[in-house]
Amino acid sequence: MSCGGLQTLDICKDERIRTMMICNSGLFKESNARSAVPGMPMPPKESLKDIHTPIIYILGGPTDKKNIP
Repeated sequence: MSCGGLQTLDICKDERIRTMMICNSGLFKESNARSAVPGMPMPPKESLKDIHTPIIYILGGPTDKKNIP
């Protein structure tokens, strides 16, 4: 989740990875990536092309709460 998604995308080329799950995460814009989370890998958008395995990408948002009583 969150920063773990960045770490996952950073190593997505690794052939040992057989499945990926990324929750509530995403890539930063190049313009603010270096200052967003110091010390965290900031893979570029092009790294998405390196995904070679099934992936589930889950993002939550405010509208998710509408169906909860």
